[in-house]
Amino acid sequence: MVDRPVISNWAALLNDVGLKIRHLKPEQARVLFPDRKNRLIADEMAGQGTVDHAPIYPREIARRALAPLGIKVHDHLVVGAGEPVSMKAKGLI
Repeated sequence: MVDRPVISNWAALLNDVGLKIRHLKPEQARVLFPDRKNRLIADEMAGQGTVDHAPIYPREIARRALAPLGIKVHDHLVVGAGEPVSMKAKGLI
């Protein structure tokens, strides 16, 4: 079994995800699925858009994440050419 990355802090998140998607065009919205120990189970594209937006449908994410099993949303991260933005840090989650 291949070791899965652990997303245990902001630096680990940026290392695993930010560097992979920062320069992608068109823009992508991605959903990370960690297990209870924050090991990455899956990293999936939830939407692909244009150069400045990527529409996503929350019901599709919830359905994929099996929300009835008590899935917790840790944060909503926006990564682009500038500084990454955490919706949790901005008090929006």
